[in-house]
Amino acid sequence: MPCLKAAGFDSSGNLKYIGIVIGEKYKLWKLLNVLERSYSFTGSVHLRELWSSTLRVRVANKILESKHEFICLYIDFEWILGEIWREFPRYPKKGIRKHLGEAIWPYIRGVLYRHDVSRVYICRDVEWIFKNRIDYRIGGLSCLADTVAWVNLRKPEDVNISRVRELRLREKLKKTVISRLRERA
Repeated sequence: MPCLKAAGFDSSGNLKYIGIVIGEKYKLWKLLNVLERSYSFTGSVHLRELWSSTLRVRVANKILESKHEFICLYIDFEWILGEIWREFPRYPKKGIRKHLGEAIWPYIRGVLYRHDVSRVYICRDVEWIFKNRIDYRIGGLSCLADTVAWVNLRKPEDVNISRVRELRLREKLKKTVISRLRERA
């Protein structure tokens, strides 16, 4: 029986980073169950909501020490928004977000394809990127991806982030969105 792969997606810092965790579905669920039992961690909790920094570090280390793949997309939505408004000052934020979603999607699709992912779990803050493009579930394993985005945003000293592969997309996305807006002008 083939192993079904799953991916979780979540963002931190008002879409500064999108964290991704990829692994065998049952192993990711097993990790989440261990976290729930060991740290009273519930699958709907984001790391920033945990009551102590010590607990956040322990949970983050437990996740990042597991045998899964971790990717973080550096998006920096607020910076992109500001850069686009310099050139198109009256363009609505909603329209920029739509174009940004179209520009991000090929990178996400590539990650899903390369890893042969069959089940996707997302947090609501990134749903606009996935909507009408792929079948997904809200919640579930997305809380594991929250850790990836959170550690890249906060860079805590006690967390080893060497296993997180960061893709810096900010400049490429800005250029893509501006190019699309110029074509429409």
